[in-house]
Amino acid sequence: VKFDQFVEQGKVLHNYASILELLLRLRQCCDHPFLVMSRGDTQEFADLNKLAKRFLHGGNSNVNGDSSSLPSKAYIEEVVQELQKGEGECPICLEAFEDAVLTPCAHRLCRECILSSWQSPSAGLCPVCRKSMTKQDLITAPTNSRFQVDVEKNWVESSKISFLLQELESLRSSGAKSIVFSQWTAFLDLLEIPLSRHGISFTRLDGTLNLQQRERVIREFSEDKRILVLLMSLKAGGVGINLTAASNAFVMV
Repeated sequence: VKFDQFVEQGKVLHNYASILELLLRLRQCCDHPFLVMSRGDTQEFADLNKLAKRFLHGGNSNVNGDSSSLPSKAYIEEVVQELQKGEGECPICLEAFEDAVLTPCAHRLCRECILSSWQSPSAGLCPVCRKSMTKQDLITAPTNSRFQVDVEKNWVESSKISFLLQELESLRSSGAKSIVFSQWTAFLDLLEIPLSRHGISFTRLDGTLNLQQRERVIREFSEDKRILVLLMSLKAGGVGINLTAASNAFVMV
């Protein structure tokens, strides 16, 4: 409907960002409808005013009282509006935000994107303005629950998930290990439900894990014969990880 409106108004080229957003939602819907439903709530978050004040006053990073490097009030208002509407895209991957974080300079990025851009696992530069910061300085972007419904209570399988389960069930008897990739960690959250219900042992690797935790997950997946599935986000899995234990890969994008 929205695309038809752009065509009728002759504004397709002026709304290419909105069209790309629509295509992204279609891709998510093909994986599971809950992914699209998780984006629909645009209520104002309770702590946005407090968050805005923190940026405008420099938070804990403005120890010397230097206000020259602080973001402007107009920019903070724009960031707050995007958070309220659930809009925007990561300046690194150019996709909708996934597990978004805010830097002390009020730039919003995917957590995995900014951490992977740093040479050190504990500190680095803002990819947008090159301001120095540590991992502890990152603020998890305020958001509502990923899903508007109780996914456990209202669980239904999408066609993609049903086919994936059929394939994993057929591989279970042979003990063959599989890796399931997804661009969205919210989809990995959803996959955990049917895997648990079908008794398929799994582990997970995504951007929330530090280096030691990632090494532990990879070691467990490689050595524990009971763990047949590794759920992995594409961003976390694209950093030179060597996995030879798995003989099957499923890309759910």
